[in-house]
Amino acid sequence: FINIIIILIHKNIFKKYLEALDPDKSIFLSSDIKDLKKYETIIDDEMHGAKIQFFHAVDAVYTKRVNELNSQYPSLLSTPFQFSSDETIVLDPEKLDYHKTDQARKEAWRKRIKFLTLEKYSDLLDARDKLNKSDSAYKNDVELEKEAREKVKKLVTRNFERMVSKTKPDERFDMFINVITKYMDPHTTFFPPIEKRSF
Repeated sequence: FINIIIILIHKNIFKKYLEALDPDKSIFLSSDIKDLKKYETIIDDEMHGAKIQFFHAVDAVYTKRVNELNSQYPSLLSTPFQFSSDETIVLDPEKLDYHKTDQARKEAWRKRIKFLTLEKYSDLLDARDKLNKSDSAYKNDVELEKEAREKVKKLVTRNFERMVSKTKPDERFDMFINVITKYMDPHTTFFPPIEKRSF
């Protein structure tokens, strides 16, 4: 019975850490998760002093996938979006699964970026409705769509800059430790030494 509980703890920590890194399942591929499953049952050993393998394996895949996406997303914003086609997007992480192929993941990112652009475009249309056509700030639909894409590009670029250069492996390791401590006790938070001193 105790072994079953330990296995469940392993599986939950495994799942929660991957969710913390990739909450909307837009980074990892399903093949990555399948490959990482072999570490699922050794997390407890690592917590008790065995060589750390799970974190390093996840971090290597995460870094690779983020770099791939970082090189792909600019092309998704390079041409105007057409908002007349009938498309759907699922945003609820509970209803999403990891993508099976890079192409499927890229298509999901296209839809996500198009959705963000449509939101910005809608806001810009609302703001334009308050202007007169003779106003110097008045822009046509094409100009507003371009402005919306530019705003989304800045947003996505900042996000990837944070993931690629500003978030270090040490910070992701702290996140991993916090997943463990919060799972064991929701009121416990791990502070790295520098943060502890600041706190």
